[in-house]
Amino acid sequence: MTHADMNGQSYLFDNDDRFYPGWKLDDSWILCTVSMCLMVVNAVAMYTIARVLPNEGGYELIADHD
Repeated sequence: MTHADMNGQSYLFDNDDRFYPGWKLDDSWILCTVSMCLMVVNAVAMYTIARVLPNEGGYELIADHD
């Protein structure tokens, strides 16, 4: 979702007349970029962990004493 938002913002920044020369994307752009980078790092870490760590063999059901 963040990547789609960034693509939309950058497209409008390059192609819309409302953004006059000298206009800059400020803190929200930086936060969006940092957020997207952290999401990518997180996704790569989860994929790597899922591939590297051994399978735990599933979960044991807890007996229902009702």
